[in-house]
Amino acid sequence: MASSTNDSAASPIAPSREATDSCSSADLSNGHPRGVADPPTLPPLTASWRAKPLSLPERDKVRDILAACRDRDLTALRALATSEGGFVEDEVRRSAWPMVLGCHSNATEYASRLDGSGKHRDEDQVQLDVNRSFVYYPEDESDARRDVRKNELSNVITSVLRAHPMLHYFQGYHDIVQVLLLVLGADAAVSAVARLSLLHIRDL
Repeated sequence: MASSTNDSAASPIAPSREATDSCSSADLSNGHPRGVADPPTLPPLTASWRAKPLSLPERDKVRDILAACRDRDLTALRALATSEGGFVEDEVRRSAWPMVLGCHSNATEYASRLDGSGKHRDEDQVQLDVNRSFVYYPEDESDARRDVRKNELSNVITSVLRAHPMLHYFQGYHDIVQVLLLVLGADAAVSAVARLSLLHIRDL
């Protein structure tokens, strides 16, 4: 996952956590399926924030990204995403990724569909892979904090699979979800993972 800036460098141009785009914890607070425990949650990962301020070209690019988010200009966002440096830093990705994935307009409605019931056929394999997650990254975290992340990862994947039983779990899927979880946080990741799974990686 690309590095991101610290709070002081981000404050003039990056959105606040309260203002990040619509896949918010408030929208998705009930997004876990019945039968899946609601564990303590962690905020999006901050350990990867950049230690140095953005360069002038990077600051200009961030302004362009945030302007495209405000205008809901998907063509501009796709061009910025595929240009050198992508979306620059995680604080910006928290606004841009949900917009690009299309979970900005009906997050609350979509969250209600995640209230699936019945165990998905692949959940045992999910748990095996989740148990092997977060070994090397994030670094220097306590065992208790790592266990919370594993619970979050398991719940995000299980929520999506139970809501959409036609999906099949595959090796490496948990690594993809891990990135979204660390950048967006557990609640916003549910909708983003579902959109990504249904529209972009369903046939992998």
